[in-house]
Amino acid sequence: MKKSNRIASGLLAAAILLSASACGDGEGIGEEDAAAAMLVDFQKNMHQANVFMLNSLCETDDGVYFYYNRLYFIEKSTGAVTVVCGKPDCTHENGDCNALIDSDSMWESNGRLYYTTEDYENGERVNYVYSVGLDGGSRRRVQRLDPKIGGDNTIAVNDPVFHRGYVYFEYNDVLYRSPLGGSPADAEAVWGTDAGDGGNTTVGNLTVYGGNRTSYEMWADGDFFYFMTDTENPDGTFSPTLYSYDTNTKNVTVAWTPPSVDTIGEYEGWDKTISGRTSSMSQWYVSGGYIYMFFSANGLWRCKLGTEEYEKLADTTEYAEYGSAVFFDGGMILINDMPEWSDILGRYTFGGGHIGGDSAFVFGLDGSFKNEISLDRIAEAVGEVGSYDFLAVSDGYLYIVADVTETSDYGSDGNVSMQTVTSQRKAMFRIDTESGEALYLCDLK
Repeated sequence: MKKSNRIASGLLAAAILLSASACGDGEGIGEEDAAAAMLVDFQKNMHQANVFMLNSLCETDDGVYFYYNRLYFIEKSTGAVTVVCGKPDCTHENGDCNALIDSDSMWESNGRLYYTTEDYENGERVNYVYSVGLDGGSRRRVQRLDPKIGGDNTIAVNDPVFHRGYVYFEYNDVLYRSPLGGSPADAEAVWGTDAGDGGNTTVGNLTVYGGNRTSYEMWADGDFFYFMTDTENPDGTFSPTLYSYDTNTKNVTVAWTPPSVDTIGEYEGWDKTISGRTSSMSQWYVSGGYIYMFFSANGLWRCKLGTEEYEKLADTTEYAEYGSAVFFDGGMILINDMPEWSDILGRYTFGGGHIGGDSAFVFGLDGSFKNEISLDRIAEAVGEVGSYDFLAVSDGYLYIVADVTETSDYGSDGNVSMQTVTSQRKAMFRIDTESGEALYLCDLK
């Protein structure tokens, strides 16, 4: 559920110009590929990563693909990680490398990987869908997503998602869906009002985006596409609201609104929200007509969509005072990390990242406690771990990134001083959720 912020265009766009491997709107797809795409469901367990630069993941029967500066593949049977390139003697450092795809979101269908990305054409940012073979070869542009080139003033963008033959994306504060392989004319609005360039200003050659703009967190389950966005309350404050879009009837309805602290009790950051009364969930997950919610410093909850029937499934404070969580269809995994402490403020700094943590706790989706996993073996293998970031849970394995702090003596002219140089290393591990065995996969570079 990563969100990226756009603050400028113009010269900035030119500076980060991305090369395109095809021209025009795209090549589309054949009837066989289109029929196969209709059978591909949104991969819920692959869309919760809390690593800002690693949110594009998808799994196949054989492994997990992910994008972090280049395309990688984790083989499920062995845990081996390879760069998906296929070119002999390639350094994976230049534009000719098959693995340099710049993916925002990713899925697999009928033996090919599809991914969304931004290209820049004549100074305009444009969203496209590309596809590559599972070996990284035969890259081609499939379609343009944006209804028109230029005019997208969205400031906060959540990555597109794919579900049952359709790509769901946002353009200028409006949610659209487009059939895979379709043309821009095929994009149909799901919800929202085009904001135009409201609130934008020009500073020199840069466009600075402003105003009260809409941002969506997207999800899908069964026949429904879901999106979470902030809506205005009568008192002028804003609260997150979950909407559901029936893909059969195309009707949009309110599926969930946040509970008050009177309903669920206090949780991390509850008194730091805009209104001081609404929820600030650490993680959420929709499955089978329920929204499952983890509130740090409170517990695991669920609510039947379309109702206010809340049920506390587990009091997680018995295991972790605060914590971060990741969901999957079989349950939830919680790590006992903590918000950072501020000596200046004299309290924890809620709303930011968490640090530390030495144990992970596995719960069933019904709240039942399953297992405790020690993370000490990871720290023993790589050194001091400042924080952990969840990626995904698949086939009984938790994929996690350890943010490792490394220090070394600083030398000058052969003389070692008392100073140290600190560097950060991101080490990826796979943990068996039953045995707790941790397998080192690779360093992210």
